[in-house]
Amino acid sequence: MISAPSSKGLTTVVWVLQVLTGCLFLFAGASKLFGVAEMVNFFAQVGFGQWLRYVLGVLEVGSAVTLFFPRQELSMERWCSACRW
Repeated sequence: MISAPSSKGLTTVVWVLQVLTGCLFLFAGASKLFGVAEMVNFFAQVGFGQWLRYVLGVLEVGSAVTLFFPRQELSMERWCSACRW
């Protein structure tokens, strides 16, 4: 009889990959937001301007946070209490 793969083992592998990916996103986003010289030069060469560096940095840091805390409720009502529809 063939046994199914261990659910606990698979969960551990997925968790480790999720944390590593989150660390990569956090590092990449922080380097863009803090203005590391290589990032500033790269975006200057590409020609889109530095505004894109900030947008991508915020998106990467936000992605890292959602990878680190995937089950948190992120509803608009919670974050914007003044917005009542």
